[in-house]
Amino acid sequence: MYALYDFCNEGADNLMLKWARKESLSTRDRATLDVKMDSLAINGLDLIPKLVSPVEKQPGIFKLRIQTKRALRPMFCRGPFTVGEEFTFLLGTIEENFKLDPPASQATTNKNVLLADRKRRVPHERFH
Repeated sequence: MYALYDFCNEGADNLMLKWARKESLSTRDRATLDVKMDSLAINGLDLIPKLVSPVEKQPGIFKLRIQTKRALRPMFCRGPFTVGEEFTFLLGTIEENFKLDPPASQATTNKNVLLADRKRRVPHERFH
């Protein structure tokens, strides 16, 4: 089983939870996110093909491909501190017309911030 973490801002606010609130994700969306993230914790990157995919032009960044009424694309990385034992969710995004909002480059920025300050993550919190 892999440990899951969420990136947080300087005030220690969990950015994945803030994203879910900002996007007004439905109860069903949140439940689907929980199930897919639990699957990642259990199976790692050996999930169903195309459920996890690397993000183009963002080395070391992956996205979960979750389809509800909207295309949810939480971005994460292996580790980054214990690569074989943990994943860190860096950014929540919505994909529409093949464009991510916010852009995937923000996940790379968040990863770099985390590498400079280990305290910028918290244990993953379920969405409901």
